[in-house]
Amino acid sequence: VSGELVFLARDVPSFAAKRFTVTAGPAFANEESAVANGAVLENGRVRVRADEKTGGIIELTAKGLDGNFVDTAGGESLNDYLYLPGDDLSNLKRNGPVTIRVGEKGPLVASLIIESEAPGCKLLRREIRLVAGMDHVELINLVDKARLQARDYHAKDGKESVNFAFPLNVPDGEMLLDIPFGVMHPETDQIPGSCKNWFTVGRWLDVSNRDRGVTWVTLDAPLVEIGGI
Repeated sequence: VSGELVFLARDVPSFAAKRFTVTAGPAFANEESAVANGAVLENGRVRVRADEKTGGIIELTAKGLDGNFVDTAGGESLNDYLYLPGDDLSNLKRNGPVTIRVGEKGPLVASLIIESEAPGCKLLRREIRLVAGMDHVELINLVDKARLQARDYHAKDGKESVNFAFPLNVPDGEMLLDIPFGVMHPETDQIPGSCKNWFTVGRWLDVSNRDRGVTWVTLDAPLVEIGGI
């Protein structure tokens, strides 16, 4: 959009500030550019490909690391929308057909906008974004939630859950969750009888082995289920 200014702030210390000055010059100067093409985003360090039917991410690869970080064996993908009315997993529902368009065209920021109808929602809008020179992917999910209509909200059919799946492909990966004043291994670091249906995280969850891994950061939804719904 004409008039927008985007810049990358590097090396800003924690709990501090850094001053930047806007001057006349080239719009962008970096050997690594972010590019959007069809259902693919790449910036020379990370490549992301979205499924053109579901909108989920079916390919996530990183420069210098072999293999796909997405486990698609179960028919799922990263950031896959899953809606569950009640508590019967056989009723698990997915979003409808998607439209994918380019949001930011690069070269500093490139993004894909993925929109669809989805059960339980008036509209589902997902944005995948890459920044030139950065080795992370940003996901921005907008759920325009529709109110569940039920005669009895204490009954099973008066309950619902909106979920986003993240099936990561990290063989023999060790999982760590960020909690206040420390980290924990699910299952291992819990006392007998602890709730294992849901886990709360401070900011991040990490799955890594000796060679590779993924740090998944959640800013607005600090509730996760591990292994499945």
